[in-house]
Parts: sequence; structure tokens; C-alpha cells
Amino acid sequence: MELMNYTAEKNNTILVGTTSFSSISVDPLELLKSTGYNIIKANNRKFNEQELYEILPTCIGIIAGTEPYNQSILSLGKYIKVISRIGVGLDNVDLDYAAERNIVVKTTNTDLSISVSELTITMLLSLYKNINKNHSNVINKSFKKVPGQMLSDKVVGIVGLGKIGKATLKLLKSFNCHFLAFDKEYDEGFLKKYGVKKVSLEDLFAKSDIICLHLSYSPELHHLINRELFNNCTQSPVIINTSRGLIIDESDLIDALNNKLISGAALDVFEKEPYTGPLCDRDDVLLTPHIASFTKEVRGKIEIEAVNNLLNNLN
Repeated sequence: MELMNYTAEKNNTILVGTTSFSSISVDPLELLKSTGYNIIKANNRKFNEQELYEILPTCIGIIAGTEPYNQSILSLGKYIKVISRIGVGLDNVDLDYAAERNIVVKTTNTDLSISVSELTITMLLSLYKNINKNHSNVINKSFKKVPGQMLSDKVVGIVGLGKIGKATLKLLKSFNCHFLAFDKEYDEGFLKKYGVKKVSLEDLFAKSDIICLHLSYSPELHHLINRELFNNCTQSPVIINTSRGLIIDESDLIDALNNKLISGAALDVFEKEPYTGPLCDRDDVLLTPHIASFTKEVRGKIEIEAVNNLLNNLN
């Protein structure tokens, strides 16, 4: 934990809960420093409950990542006025309790779609070309070749055809892929332009060679991707999740891998983060530490926006 004291006043503290804040650019932190507030910043790990119990009673604002801000946590901070989220998802914030307390909750508008879709494609290509296995062979002084697959002519199922889902589809279009999509609402013009077929979630899992998850999380989507859906798979697809970890039942995912219902998985998000579970011991998965929007071009910009959202609403 890193504590920066700029004033001695109580109830004048800004909590920066996300561990990676200002790690790419120092500008967001320098902007906070210039305000005169006390700044308490997470450093390399999330705050534990005891630390939050000590810190939150002095806080008036929070710069939030994906760490949880439920009622039990927010109730510790009776002076909190603003929660400024780095990103657009608010599934980690108890919005009803925040409204009851008149806490302003803000999100950022910085476009993350290209950054997230690029990671999705990177993960997909890494799985299809067996990059991890071939790399491991070379560094272990073996030149054994593990064959890959071509993306051309594969059927890609996009679950969640919003801004990020569309960006992923556009990138994959150049690989001569075919597209299925499942969502609650559809942009009919986009479907027609890119030749996308609307299907049920069950049909998408049954007919896809590749499944990409791009859903915004809400409680009703908890473990949406589970054993029942995996049992529909006939093409032994790979599945890629750069959205939210709670959308997939990780235990059912492991069973699907064990039973060859799916041939691989790439996950940037997990049910519990940081992740240390059994997926770490497999060679048919690719795991990254929630880095989809963690790029030099995006991160500094989005953090500055979050700081400004906080300061504007505190003032």
C-alpha cells in the first residue's frame, strides 16, 4: 500500500483502488497529486478488508477498477461522494446503495473496443497456431513442431454484438471467416453489411468453430456459459473471454476441456482475480491478467478521464 499525504485534514482522502493506476503514464497520478487531497493508492495488490476498514472512513472519493464496492464496503465510508470507474462496467458497484447514499457514480467514455478486439484476435491466433506449445519446445531445446490451424473459412460465433463484438468481427472479416451472433438486440444494418446470421445461444455453440464472448456483465448473466451450453458443442471450438469472468462457470469450462467438448480456451478475465486456479496447470488454455484495455495508447487517456470525472463531481 502506498500512502501519499498532502494535507493533514480528515475526510479529504481519495482512494485509488485499481492496482495498475498510473503504471503506464505518471500523468494521472500527478494530476491527483496537484489537487491537495490525501491519496491512498493500491500498489501491486488489492486492498484487503482490514485496510479498507481503516481507509474508507476518511474517503470522499474513489478511483475504481474492477475491485468490489458492495454495500458492506461502501457503508464504511460515510463521507464518500463520488466513485469514478476506469471503464464502463459497473457490475462491481452496488448502484442501488450508491443511489440511496447519493454517491455519484461515473464511468469513462474512452473507446476500448479496438484494444479489446485486438487482444481477442491475438489470443485466437495464439491458440490456433499453438504459439505457447511451440515456444515452449524451442526454449526447452526441442525443435518439435506442433501443428496449427487456419482461420480461413471458420465459423465464428460472437456472443454480444455491441461495440467490441463488432470491432472483433470487423478484424476477423479479413480472415474470410463466417459469422453467427447472439445478443438481446441487433443492428440489422450491420448484420446485413457483414453477412452475420442471428442464432440462439444453443445453436451458436453447436455450429461455431470459434466462440468470442463480448457481453457486458449483469447478475442475470452469471454463469451463462455452463455445462448445458458446452454439451451442445459439435465442432470442438475454442472459446475466448475478454469480457467478464463471472459469465463462464470455470468448473464447467474445465470439464468441457477434459471431455474434449472444446479444444481450447483463452481467458483475460476470471471469476476471482487475481487468478491462481487449476487452469494455470493446463497447456490447452491461454491466460492473461485482465489486460484487454491495458495498452499505452488507451490506459493513460482513460485514467486521466476518470480523474477528471472524479474531480469535476467533487467540485
